[in-house]
Amino acid sequence: MKRILATLVAGACVLGVTQGTAAGQIQIQVSTTVVINELSPDGPNGALDEFLEIRNVSGVPQDLTGVRVRVQTAIPSCQVVLVLPLDGFVLARAGSPGDFLVLTGPDFSSTVDVDAQVLSLGVELLPARGSATLFTGNSRVDAVAWAPPQLGTCPGEGRPARTSPLGGSLSRDVLGTDTDDNRTDFHIARRSAGSE
Repeated sequence: MKRILATLVAGACVLGVTQGTAAGQIQIQVSTTVVINELSPDGPNGALDEFLEIRNVSGVPQDLTGVRVRVQTAIPSCQVVLVLPLDGFVLARAGSPGDFLVLTGPDFSSTVDVDAQVLSLGVELLPARGSATLFTGNSRVDAVAWAPPQLGTCPGEGRPARTSPLGGSLSRDVLGTDTDDNRTDFHIARRSAGSE
């Protein structure tokens, strides 16, 4: 498993796909650069056996300098539980080795594709229900919210995705399609960190 924890190639970041409106609110647009591609809030080893996968869906490398992940828990009241900068990571163009970055929790037990970049965290990464958002500057690049159908959650894109069964994940299709509706974009799948 390849682990890249040092600064990679510096380059231009072409992640800006959202813009503020005249009223100062963020207008969401479909991401054509990077997306949250797969997540698993808990695995066979419990709540800390978790991961979040970020994928480059564009035809050019994406420098994640200045990009951060913000995670919120729906209980209580969409409280921010983690803000993580992704400085130093560059994702290869879509379809190339290195186009995935996998963030793992402290008890992560699955395998990660050999070509994926990995950042292992010693803290809880994903709550049972909540949201994860990719930001660059003050612009939101992509977001996903997840919760059981009868429960509310934090803001994502469109309707929240359903929660995955224990040991499963929520995943986009093989192309990483983003329609800005989490219920449409994410389906229940087997865990496949760092691969399509």
